[in-house]
Amino acid sequence: MYTFKIGFLPNSKGDGLCNRMARPAEKYNHSMTLGGDRDSIPTIRNSPRRSFILDRLGKPRAANTPQDAPNSRMKALIFSDFFCPSRQAGGSATALDYIVRRLDSSMAIEVITRSTEPDGTTLDVHADSWQPYGNALIRYCSRTSALLRLLPDAIRSKSPDLLFFNSLFSPSYTILPLIIARILGYRGGIVLAPRGELFESALALGALKKRLAIRLMRVLHLHRGVIWQVTSEFEENEVKRNFPSARVTRCNELLPPGVEVARRPIAKEAGSLRLVFVSRLARNKNLLYAIQLLERVKDKNVTLDIYGPIDDPTYWEECQVAIAKLDDPGRVRYKGIAERGQVVDIFAGYHAFLFPTLGENYGYVILEALLACRPVFLGTETPWRNLDEAGAGAVIDLGQPDVFAKKIESLRDMTQEAFDETCSKVEIYTKAYLLADESLTQRQIAVFSQAASASPEA
Repeated sequence: MYTFKIGFLPNSKGDGLCNRMARPAEKYNHSMTLGGDRDSIPTIRNSPRRSFILDRLGKPRAANTPQDAPNSRMKALIFSDFFCPSRQAGGSATALDYIVRRLDSSMAIEVITRSTEPDGTTLDVHADSWQPYGNALIRYCSRTSALLRLLPDAIRSKSPDLLFFNSLFSPSYTILPLIIARILGYRGGIVLAPRGELFESALALGALKKRLAIRLMRVLHLHRGVIWQVTSEFEENEVKRNFPSARVTRCNELLPPGVEVARRPIAKEAGSLRLVFVSRLARNKNLLYAIQLLERVKDKNVTLDIYGPIDDPTYWEECQVAIAKLDDPGRVRYKGIAERGQVVDIFAGYHAFLFPTLGENYGYVILEALLACRPVFLGTETPWRNLDEAGAGAVIDLGQPDVFAKKIESLRDMTQEAFDETCSKVEIYTKAYLLADESLTQRQIAVFSQAASASPEA
């Protein structure tokens, strides 16, 4: 039995956090089978300290109260470090945006997030009050104290059937809400999407803090009873490597409503190639490798433009040093941050997407390149492993840079006719992928419904 101290208390108004009781499975008409027995969710044994906390936060309500009466829509409370309109947050915020926009007519969704960008810049939003976002509600918290005041009321009054966490390592928007929910015996469903954070390439960034966070989750049993949502087999393996008893379900990321293929013509001469890199400038996105590939392809007619926020200034300095060493440094240009909603248009202005990432759990930016009908050059650590066989790009072992360089040279030498044929193959591949979108939406609903219905017994 582990004991621990919580270094915070709610505000003096006595805001409370209620105990969510299990919901009957028949409440929801979506079904899905998840493997394994559900782990019981531990609670802190009765003690004077626990009684004091319960008195301050609000005692759990009994099961089968009128609030538990069946209703037509499941209630989901979602936590995320960042959300729209963030320009810097990357794929995890995009993934959550599409979940909300796809499911807000089927479920009652509320999102709690912060009111700042990753670099601390304040978003142009109304903070610390509920705001409409389509059919959902969103709350931008200006600081952690505002989040602390909100949490008890959000779970007690809103009475969610499901808690969804859009990250594993967020102290404020995953660890903290989980601890509070555990203290008060929350009995609803819990789904956690690690968003590739357990890949070795991701764990290597801030390794000590992340290893401590994993240790904390194990010691406090915060991972017990959680359904882990992943997008690929290799992400599932990473989850189980760190949490061997984890219950994992796979669900591909959803697409934005109304998404469609947008093929646009672009001139292509044999002997010239315009490449683009669109992503956060961080070590695990591997921009330096892309620049070094251009050093192998010594051709001033092969250029690379870079779009993305500078997440890691030290890494960006390394990239700039590599650019300066090129035979013609002007072959590589930094173009700033790609505006949300404009990424497909950006890809349409280039011949191919060069993205030797060290690992992606999904990679929305890859899909955006495909929507523009542009071939993609990738490393092997993404779910998009069948691009080669479809003729929609190349998936190449990063340990073979010469092979990567030859693929670039092959695309460089394509005539207009050959390049147009390649773009046609990308279009066919992408349209086939989009046909599966509706089933993906139903799959996501099923994951949430199963998690909410399979709440452990008290």
